[in-house]
Amino acid sequence: MKHMRLFPSLIALLCAFLTTGCSTGRSYHAFDSYWSLGYNDTRMGEDVWSISYRGYEISQGEANDYALLRAAEVTAAAGYRYFAVTNEQNSTSTTAVGTFNSYQGTGSGFMSSTSYPEVRLSIKAFKDKPAGATTVLDNQYLAPALRQKYNLTK
Repeated sequence: MKHMRLFPSLIALLCAFLTTGCSTGRSYHAFDSYWSLGYNDTRMGEDVWSISYRGYEISQGEANDYALLRAAEVTAAAGYRYFAVTNEQNSTSTTAVGTFNSYQGTGSGFMSSTSYPEVRLSIKAFKDKPAGATTVLDNQYLAPALRQKYNLTK
């Protein structure tokens, strides 16, 4: 009987552990090679970068915002105020996981899938806003707006 009282506690602990583990990729963070999640950036030239972000169980829009946030951070750190996205690629990969148990002709199991949205940006940075440019983003506006939208601290 003593073991029966421990069972609900073990179930609650297991659920808390699984929930915490599954939320790993939801946050905005540097690339983690173990999970293959997060942002990565590579400087390709004096004012040109390649930015990528791969998320876990988030929308493609949120992944796009995280890539733009990283672009704003990178350009600001390099002394630029504005940037333009010169190329963008979006994709989502899905992984299915399932189990099936069979006993005397009857079966039971479960199936679940996990999505990993990914964004790759090529960006060009500018110290001053180019005259007549309409698709240039201001990192001094964009970064705080996206941090607030997703409740991120600096």
